This record gives sequence, C-alpha cells and structure tokens, in this order.
Amino acid sequence: MRTALVAALKHSENGDRRALMPLAGRTVLGWQVDFARRIGCERIVCICESTGPEIIALQRETELAGGEFLAIRGHLQLGSLLRTDEKLVVLLDGLLIDRSWAERLCPEDARLLQCVYTLAPDHSLAKSHPEHFERIDAARSWAGLAIVPGSVAQRIADYPPDGEAASLLVRLALQSGVPCAELPLDKGGANGGWQFAESPDMLVRRERDLIDGLVSTANWLAPGDALAGEVVRRSASWGLAHGRLLAASGAALLAIVGIALAWFGYGVAGLAMVGVAAFAASLAQAWIRLRASLFGNRPGVWAWLASRAVIDTAAITALIGALGGLAAAPERLALPIFVIGLARIAARDPDTRLGPFWADRTTHILALAVCAGFGALSYALVAFGLAALAHKLLPIRRI
Repeated sequence: MRTALVAALKHSENGDRRALMPLAGRTVLGWQVDFARRIGCERIVCICESTGPEIIALQRETELAGGEFLAIRGHLQLGSLLRTDEKLVVLLDGLLIDRSWAERLCPEDARLLQCVYTLAPDHSLAKSHPEHFERIDAARSWAGLAIVPGSVAQRIADYPPDGEAASLLVRLALQSGVPCAELPLDKGGANGGWQFAESPDMLVRRERDLIDGLVSTANWLAPGDALAGEVVRRSASWGLAHGRLLAASGAALLAIVGIALAWFGYGVAGLAMVGVAAFAASLAQAWIRLRASLFGNRPGVWAWLASRAVIDTAAITALIGALGGLAAAPERLALPIFVIGLARIAARDPDTRLGPFWADRTTHILALAVCAGFGALSYALVAFGLAALAHKLLPIRRI
C-alpha cells in the first residue's frame, strides 16, 4: 500500500496558506493529491490545523475517486496509521510537481523505489527557499519529495510534537540508509515542472503557462471556434469551475428560444439566436476539453447538450422555420437538412486544412441570418451546399 503525506500549514509571502492557494481550478494541495494518486497512493494523510471547506471538498473528491483521505493535526498520529510494509510518499508543503513526473518517477506497473530526491545546492529553488528545501549535506538539498518505508516512518512518533513532519521523516530516512537521487532539473529558473508556490502572482503565471499549453492554438479559418478558444484561455481562472455548465445550459436555452422565434415568423432573430447558441456550445466544448486535460473528468450531460449533433439539429429546425415552416414547399424544407449534412461531411475530410471552417457552425448560422435579413436565405443555402459539395468532390478540397 502507498500513502501520501501532505500538509496545509505554511504561509506564503502575503499570509495565505500555500497549500490552499488556487491554481487552475484546484488548490495547490489538490494538485499534490492528484500527483500522489497518479503514482499509486491509495490513501492521503493531510496535516492541517483545521478542516476548512477546501479540505472537506478535497476529501470528498478523493473518496469519490476510490481513495481514502485522512486529516490529522500533527505527526504523532501518523505512526499509528502506517504499516511496516507500506511506503510513505512525503511531499513538501507548497510543492508543485508537473504530472509528467509521475510517469518518470513511477512508470505504470513499476515499483515505487524508496528514495530521498535531492537538488544541487546551487539550484534556484534551494537558493531562494533554503528553509524549505533543506540542505542535506554540502553537496545536496532536499527536493521536496521522499519515499520512505513505513517501518522507518513509524518512528516519527518518538519525536516531539512541535517538529515539522516532512523534515523529520527525511532525517529518519537518511539515518536509515534510504538512498538519495538528484533530480535532473535546470539549475536556472525553468525547473522542468518542479516548482514552489511562493505567492499568488507566481501561481497566476504558472496557471497562464499551464492553460496556454493545453488550449489549442486558434485557427481563424473557423472564427467562431477560434474566438471561443480565446475566451476560454483568457477566463480560465474563474471558468474552470462552472464555465461548461453555464455555457452548455445557455446554449440549450438560446437554441430553444431561437427555434421558437424562427417558427413564429421572426426568422432573422431566430437564426441569430441559434448562432449565439452555437457559440455558447463551442465555449462549453472548449471548457470540457480543458477540464478533461487538467483533471481527467468525464464530460457528462453537459457535453451532450453542447454537442455538434444537438446544435446542428437546432440549426436545421430553425432554418426550416425561417424558410416558412410546414407551409413551405417540400423541397425548401429538405434544403437545410442536405446543406448541414454536406457541411458535416466536408468537416470530416482528413485531407484538407478547411475542415475547421466547415465545422464552425457559429459562423455559418450567423452568416445565414444576415442573408435571411436580405431575403436571400434560400439562395445562400444553395450556394453554401454547393460549396461544401465542391470541396468534397473537386481537387480544391485538399487545400
């Protein structure tokens, strides 16, 4: 069994607890727990003064994922929780480790080696925070991570309660002969995904880098989807929690209102409303992809509400209403179905750079709304459908 020891005790430069400062939709402590779970820790033990809402939320999240989360007040309780045959993963309060290190330190189905990870004493982390990345000897400083045998960690109960648990466990591990290994980190400022939560400003920069690395580069051949991606990139700090819910529910509501307007004789307004709904759906999909990349979350019902199929169905229904509804000629009623269908086929072409354009329903519907305002909706649909067909059949489709 593997147990991780984390803590929420130390304060940052501005007085906030390091472990509870926010970073990309989670607290620093939440990212530590995520790392611990990725290297196979079934149980999380957190040393904290009190169990506030952040700790309780993290406990629920861990238990829902099938793990165990225990909050304790001091290290004296730790010894009785450990077995001699298990391993204890010790994490420094405020340490941020990129998830890529989980695979490097513990490949799938591999044993987690007992080790005290170290930094060179001239490393930027060791020089700027010597009180946290403690000097082990003349040539090494602790890197903030150690894997300690349970039999060694149990001896922490023999020490006074005012000692710092992580520091005591590292000393016990070294005294017991647990080997050291220096991390291959840049001695400058890059640190290769191994960072310390110094302040909120530092976390804002870290969040920006993290989000920029996960949000795909805007492709302005699809203006609607590109704009949605930029909105998500710039509003990640508040939108990760509820952005997908608001956008998906907004898309559904706007689509219903747009369809109703189109069928009651307000074709231009109805199509414009469905176009905005398509943009809201693009926002929701971007949020869902970002959350999946960050947290590994399953999409859930919100992904269905904002799916291309739902938006295309809404677009077809609104277009039929704008063309005159059931009173129109049958061939006019079939036109939106064929046109949206051809656009979907063109978007799936793997041999073209124009695929994103044909998938950008926001741009398509808003452009058709403008054409409807000039009384040319039928002609615009015919031209759009022919363009999609030409893209698929002619050599130009490889552009």
